[in-house]
Amino acid sequence: MSKIIALFEDNKFEFYNLNIEKVENVSDRDEIYLILPDNFVFLYQTEISTRRKTSQIIYAYAKTLFYNPGHLGYVKLFNPFVGYTIDDDRLSELDNEILSKTVFVSVPFLIYAYNKSDFAYLGDGICALVSGSKLKFYASGDESVLLERLSGETKVVKYDKFDLLSKAKGVIENGSIKKIAIDIGKSNSLNFENWKIYRFVAVIIICLAFIGGEAFRYASYSKDVKNTQLKLFTLYEKALGNNNYSDPYGMLLYKADYSEQNSPFSLIKVIYYLSESKNGYNVNIDSVSYSGEGLKIKGTINNYKNLLSFVNRLNNLMKHKITVQNTASENGKLSFSLVCNSNG
Repeated sequence: MSKIIALFEDNKFEFYNLNIEKVENVSDRDEIYLILPDNFVFLYQTEISTRRKTSQIIYAYAKTLFYNPGHLGYVKLFNPFVGYTIDDDRLSELDNEILSKTVFVSVPFLIYAYNKSDFAYLGDGICALVSGSKLKFYASGDESVLLERLSGETKVVKYDKFDLLSKAKGVIENGSIKKIAIDIGKSNSLNFENWKIYRFVAVIIICLAFIGGEAFRYASYSKDVKNTQLKLFTLYEKALGNNNYSDPYGMLLYKADYSEQNSPFSLIKVIYYLSESKNGYNVNIDSVSYSGEGLKIKGTINNYKNLLSFVNRLNNLMKHKITVQNTASENGKLSFSLVCNSNG
């Protein structure tokens, strides 16, 4: 069994033994010490020093800094602790087979921080500043971003692959890897697999919830449409009788057009006149029908006085003589029938 340092660069793994010699293949018995690129994680200084329920406290602290902190953890090298969040999208690039052999995961900055106390760091797209054992600054950026943060004679350390491998070898041989470990690897491989499963399940649950919501809305709309269609066909039956027309709406249009051409009364105008005349008189029109050359209007109103006023207004608008054919009192309302002869 050998201890192998694995670097993940340019979306592929490179393997080195502790003599800093490149290894082409690794066996199932080898222990992998994985070093991820700095941009796989985001580090931030906390004010947390307690060692009791640290994970819960770190999570609560991260929720105050990030909208959706994702995978969280902390490293014990600093005091107070430095927390980290992992880029889930970058994490999905890793080979599960390599992870199953991994006993330690870290990033170059943390390995340099293990070996140095006060320094500025310039990595691949990442710059950082450590002073007094505290992480003062950590962000994506280049040398210009870092220089803006420097003052005095702070030493700048730039990432170098073989310098990093040499320092990683020292950390491994000293047995101090827990101080700078990121919580992914063999000891946590089950959790890593569960994380992927949970992420997949979460997506499925969200999709099912969306589909279920849309199905519920569709069922509700479908019910409303069916109720509306039922009411519409009830109106068709009242207007056309119980004849089963394939196109009842078309038949209504035909009859309306036929009436317009063969009757002295225009249906559209009659409806308009009724609408104009009924305002203020609490009139409900139940039906309008033609009988030969005559027009019959049925409805209800609250009293006879208002009925006469309504008929008078209707006469003025239609320019035809409209008379009250009959009336009847029903449930506190006055039902009426009006007739109008085209010759009148």
